[in-house]
Amino acid sequence: MSVLIGSWEFEGPYNQISDLRNEPGILAVLARENDELELIHMDESESVKDYMKVQTDSEKKLSHYDSLETAVYYCSDLNATLRQGLINKLMKEFNDIEES
Repeated sequence: MSVLIGSWEFEGPYNQISDLRNEPGILAVLARENDELELIHMDESESVKDYMKVQTDSEKKLSHYDSLETAVYYCSDLNATLRQGLINKLMKEFNDIEES
Protein backbone atom coordinates (compact mmCIF):
# COMPACT_ATOMS: atom_id res chain seq x y z
CA MET A 1 0.00 0.00 0.00
CA SER A 2 1.01 3.57 -0.42
CA VAL A 3 -0.16 7.08 0.36
CA LEU A 4 0.36 10.10 -1.88
CA ILE A 5 1.32 13.29 -0.12
CA GLY A 6 1.73 15.91 -2.79
CA SER A 7 3.36 13.94 -5.58
CA TRP A 8 5.45 11.85 -3.16
CA GLU A 9 4.61 8.22 -2.54
CA PHE A 10 4.93 7.11 1.08
CA GLU A 11 4.72 3.53 2.33
CA GLY A 12 1.68 2.78 4.45
CA PRO A 13 -0.45 3.84 6.11
CA TYR A 14 0.55 1.76 9.11
CA ASN A 15 -1.34 1.62 12.37
CA GLN A 16 1.08 -0.67 14.21
CA ILE A 17 4.55 0.41 15.31
CA SER A 18 5.76 -3.14 14.70
CA ASP A 19 5.22 -2.54 10.95
CA LEU A 20 7.82 0.25 10.94
CA ARG A 21 11.55 -0.21 10.39
CA ASN A 22 14.45 1.13 12.46
CA GLU A 23 15.71 3.16 9.51
CA PRO A 24 16.05 6.86 8.74
CA GLY A 25 13.10 8.44 7.04
CA ILE A 26 10.35 11.00 6.85
CA LEU A 27 7.16 10.27 8.76
CA ALA A 28 3.71 11.56 8.00
CA VAL A 29 1.34 11.19 10.92
CA LEU A 30 -2.17 10.86 9.55
CA ALA A 31 -5.50 11.02 11.32
CA ARG A 32 -8.28 8.83 10.05
CA GLU A 33 -11.73 10.17 10.62
CA ASN A 34 -14.78 8.84 8.77
CA ASP A 35 -12.54 6.94 6.31
CA GLU A 36 -10.68 10.13 5.34
CA LEU A 37 -6.97 10.69 6.01
CA GLU A 38 -5.72 14.07 7.16
CA LEU A 39 -2.05 15.02 7.43
CA ILE A 40 -1.51 16.32 10.95
CA HIS A 41 2.25 16.20 11.39
CA MET A 42 5.41 15.52 9.44
CA ASP A 43 8.91 14.99 10.79
CA GLU A 44 12.17 13.17 10.12
CA SER A 45 14.09 10.73 12.24
CA GLU A 46 17.18 8.52 12.31
CA SER A 47 14.85 5.71 13.38
CA VAL A 48 11.24 5.84 12.23
CA LYS A 49 10.19 3.08 14.63
CA ASP A 50 11.83 4.64 17.71
CA TYR A 51 10.38 8.07 16.84
CA MET A 52 6.84 6.69 16.76
CA LYS A 53 7.35 4.79 20.02
CA VAL A 54 8.18 8.07 21.76
CA GLN A 55 5.33 9.95 20.06
CA THR A 56 2.65 7.43 20.91
CA ASP A 57 3.70 7.52 24.56
CA SER A 58 3.58 11.33 24.74
CA GLU A 59 0.94 12.46 22.23
CA LYS A 60 -2.27 11.37 23.98
CA LYS A 61 -3.84 14.72 23.04
CA LEU A 62 -4.47 13.39 19.53
CA SER A 63 -6.87 10.73 20.77
CA HIS A 64 -9.97 12.56 19.54
CA TYR A 65 -9.33 11.05 16.10
CA ASP A 66 -10.73 7.62 15.26
CA SER A 67 -7.17 6.42 14.76
CA LEU A 68 -3.70 7.65 14.00
CA GLU A 69 -1.70 6.09 11.22
CA THR A 70 1.79 6.63 9.89
CA ALA A 71 3.07 6.77 6.35
CA VAL A 72 6.83 6.61 5.80
CA TYR A 73 9.30 7.69 3.14
CA TYR A 74 12.46 5.77 4.02
CA CYS A 75 15.66 7.50 2.95
CA SER A 76 18.67 5.83 4.56
CA ASP A 77 21.11 7.66 2.31
CA LEU A 78 20.15 11.14 3.59
CA ASN A 79 21.25 12.92 6.74
CA ALA A 80 18.91 14.88 9.04
CA THR A 81 19.52 18.20 7.25
CA LEU A 82 18.67 16.75 3.86
CA ARG A 83 15.59 14.97 5.22
CA GLN A 84 14.38 18.25 6.74
CA GLY A 85 14.95 19.95 3.39
CA LEU A 86 12.76 17.32 1.74
CA ILE A 87 10.04 17.93 4.33
CA ASN A 88 10.13 21.66 3.60
CA LYS A 89 9.89 21.00 -0.14
CA LEU A 90 7.12 18.45 0.35
CA MET A 91 5.07 20.72 2.61
CA LYS A 92 5.33 23.56 0.11
CA GLU A 93 4.15 21.24 -2.66
CA PHE A 94 1.38 19.81 -0.46
CA ASN A 95 0.17 23.28 0.54
CA ASP A 96 0.22 24.47 -3.08
CA ILE A 97 -1.97 21.48 -4.07
CA GLU A 98 -4.36 22.11 -1.15
CA GLU A 99 -4.79 25.76 -2.17
CA SER A 100 -5.60 24.90 -5.82
